[in-house]
Amino acid sequence: MLNANESIVDRDRAAINRENSLKSTGPKTEAGKQISSLNALRHGLTSQVVIMPNEDLEAYHRFTESFHNDPLLSKLAGNPIGGC
Repeated sequence: MLNANESIVDRDRAAINRENSLKSTGPKTEAGKQISSLNALRHGLTSQVVIMPNEDLEAYHRFTESFHNDPLLSKLAGNPIGGC
C-alpha cells in the first residue's frame, strides 16, 4: 500500500534498486580489495593514506622533514604536516 508521499514510480524504483544491490557484491580477491580500499583517496590533505603504494616512502619522509625544521611553517600549519 502506498503512503501519501510515495508514488508507484518510487515503489518500482525501490524494488529495482533492491534487485540491483544483490548483484553488487564488491571485490572478491585480496588484490581487488586492496585496489578498492584506495577508491576514496582524493588528495593527501584529507586521506588516511600517506603515500600511494607505488610512491617512495623514504622520499616522502625526506620531503616532510624539511617542514619540521622550519618553525614558521610549523606555526602556520598549526599541527604536524603529513600526520607525523
